[in-house]
Amino acid sequence: MLEIEKRFVSGRCDIHIHTGPDSYFGIYASREWAMPATSIRLLDNIEAAQEAREAGMKAILLKCTSICTVDRAYSAHKLVPEVEVFGEINVNESIGGLNASAIQRTVRIKPNLLRMVMLPANEPDPARRDVLVTMKDGEPLPQTLEVLNTIAEHDLILGCPAKTAMVKAAKDVGVKKISLQHPEYLHVTGRFDLEKEMASLGAYLELCLNSCMPPKPRISYEEYANIIRAVGAQHCVLVSDMGQVYNPTPVQGLRMLIVNMIQHGISEEDIDVMTKANPAFLLGLND
Repeated sequence: MLEIEKRFVSGRCDIHIHTGPDSYFGIYASREWAMPATSIRLLDNIEAAQEAREAGMKAILLKCTSICTVDRAYSAHKLVPEVEVFGEINVNESIGGLNASAIQRTVRIKPNLLRMVMLPANEPDPARRDVLVTMKDGEPLPQTLEVLNTIAEHDLILGCPAKTAMVKAAKDVGVKKISLQHPEYLHVTGRFDLEKEMASLGAYLELCLNSCMPPKPRISYEEYANIIRAVGAQHCVLVSDMGQVYNPTPVQGLRMLIVNMIQHGISEEDIDVMTKANPAFLLGLND
């Protein structure tokens, strides 16, 4: 661990880290030679926690595209107690689709270990039968409302796309913590209407290093800095979204994003808000 990592990430939280094993193969999906037998991720949950400990980080949240990460968060925190390690559950076919019961049962594993529920905001699409439908004609399905009510009941984080209908539906049933995944997919360069609308609804924008990475960055560091200035640091969270074998480690990634934001004029005070205060609130560390 380089001292430079500790200087920039000590005391901070990263609520978007991908760890193995995972069934997601990303850009390597068509390259059998590149597919390992069990995982394509750079680190497993314990290695991610160990790296965070070495850097002096406060907390991490483990994500997985296919399975719940609560059990792996439990084992990682038990072995690396110096770092708070949290898990999430991804609402998809792996848990039986829109399954509020799966969330209720996972919450009982250990209080506060489950912190985020990932929920897509998909309308029916005849061309995509593999997509989990959660909305119809701009309204959440009854089963979607069950999931949202469960999130509200346990004060969990809703992780979802920057879709107005889903965010409003969540607010209507009492969800207090909403973290928008990859808002850059809907961002229009030089315009911040969407981001301002989401901020006005009380949602947080997750700004991911991964979206700035080559070979095909979806957004520039400069435009991320412009988003922060447009909506305010109080509505943003900086995350690495690292764990891919072709990218830096999560700690290295968070440091890269922080340094680039500072280089683009974001103050260290605002960096603290986006990597300490805001994620600590979402994770319930201030309770």
